[in-house]
Amino acid sequence: MIKTRLIHIILIIAAFLMLAGCSNTKYLTGDQLLYTGRKIVYISDTTDKKDFQVRQVAESVTSYKPNNSIGGKRILLPIGLWVYNSKKPDDTTKTRGWFYKTLAKEPVLVSAVNPEMRCRKLESELFGNGYFHAVAKYDLDTAAKDPRKAGIIYYIKPGPPFVYSKISFAPAADPLDTIINSYQPALEIKSGDVFNLETARAVTKKITDRVLEGGYFYFSQANIKYTADTVRKPNNIDLLIGKTLDQTPNAGSKYFIGNITVMISGESDMAGLQVPDDTVIYDGIRIISKGMPFKPAVFSRSIYFREGDRYSLSKHRQTMTHLNSYGVFKFINVRYIPDRDSLVRRLDMLIELTPAKEIGLDLEANVVTKSTGFSGPGFSATLSHVNLARGANKLQLKLDGGMEWQWGSTSPSALGTFSYNIGLSSSIIFPRMLLPFGIVREGRFNLPQTSITMGFEFLNKIQYYRMGSVNLGFGYQWKKPDRITHIFYPVFVNSINLRETTTEFDSLMNANPYIKKSLRSNSLSE
Repeated sequence: MIKTRLIHIILIIAAFLMLAGCSNTKYLTGDQLLYTGRKIVYISDTTDKKDFQVRQVAESVTSYKPNNSIGGKRILLPIGLWVYNSKKPDDTTKTRGWFYKTLAKEPVLVSAVNPEMRCRKLESELFGNGYFHAVAKYDLDTAAKDPRKAGIIYYIKPGPPFVYSKISFAPAADPLDTIINSYQPALEIKSGDVFNLETARAVTKKITDRVLEGGYFYFSQANIKYTADTVRKPNNIDLLIGKTLDQTPNAGSKYFIGNITVMISGESDMAGLQVPDDTVIYDGIRIISKGMPFKPAVFSRSIYFREGDRYSLSKHRQTMTHLNSYGVFKFINVRYIPDRDSLVRRLDMLIELTPAKEIGLDLEANVVTKSTGFSGPGFSATLSHVNLARGANKLQLKLDGGMEWQWGSTSPSALGTFSYNIGLSSSIIFPRMLLPFGIVREGRFNLPQTSITMGFEFLNKIQYYRMGSVNLGFGYQWKKPDRITHIFYPVFVNSINLRETTTEFDSLMNANPYIKKSLRSNSLSE
């Protein structure tokens, strides 16, 4: 036995020695070079040569793993390259076995690293972090023993970063300038901050969103104008924030909402029927559809614009979010069409909706295994209707159940070796607040829902007892602000009743007070 193991060890060592004799660059051709790693050299004309931001960018951009590396450094034996070079890679006449396919690794070439491209990206990334005069170059560090191996040395001269010296807004010449200037108290950048491109983009977006909220529909981020003076003081920026309307004159005009039209078409349970289009006007909204699969109030609650309202970005987003929250539309498309015939700058609002299938059935089967030794099959069937009574109300009926056996030996206190359970639950969700007597205005809630739930479950441990439970719930859900969900259940009842017990079970309860206590507590109604 010992001799056999020794022979195996000798054979493995011999195999590795044979592989080690293979050159790692044996089959490289032309100007191909095996990449052996990178080194970064920082060149600075200041005392700070270890700026964290520069090092972070440099490490990220130049990162590329060579063969047999850990943490970007060649530490491990190049077994993958040895195996790869043990056979001629372009020889298709020889078959590759499992050993070769599992261990062989193609050589990582300098051309794949593309150091020239990485130098340009380095300069771009450093520019975005305030190093406007950053320069990045590279050299190849060819191995003395094998000219086919080369590392890459990156030379980075970031120069001093540019900081904001003075930040101001252009004088207000019109209402649009006033909106832009109103962002000044919330401005994220201040004097002394190092320039950062991502921060500047975030500021641009927030100013643009504020302008869009004011009704300037055609205004975009391209209309924000930054004038930067970097000459007055070296490595300092005097920044002036204003607007430019040279390419988009309509961006300087405020727009109001005209006609609002909802057009329902496409996939629904009535899509195949030859039903003429109906038109209904409700709460100032024109609804065009075949057969009116939705009550008009569904759109009255979810569309936050009315004719004559100023365009608002937040109302547009609320409308999209509310329509999506119903879960009854497959596609939602909102378009704003300029009204050419109006003396006032108006946008007709067209909402195109494609309903989803209203009724769905989900079937599921599974096998449950518990740490107590019980296991067995289970199932569930869920029938749902997402547009009950044409009000985007969601009805769900769920039937589930299963059987369990306890495999192996059982202790005397075990509660039966076989059991089965079956349950029926239902829920209905209304996409609004059902409040008695109008105590609170529904408009105060964002994406409101009212839930009514009811369920029944029966459990039979044949050897010991039968148990039934009934639950009933009534509650509300809403969001305010958008990222926080509030759930409030003023009514929730869960009643559990132990229906029948066997003599054997009664004796177990008398002998084990813990089982008796747990079942008594579970039989209480909440």
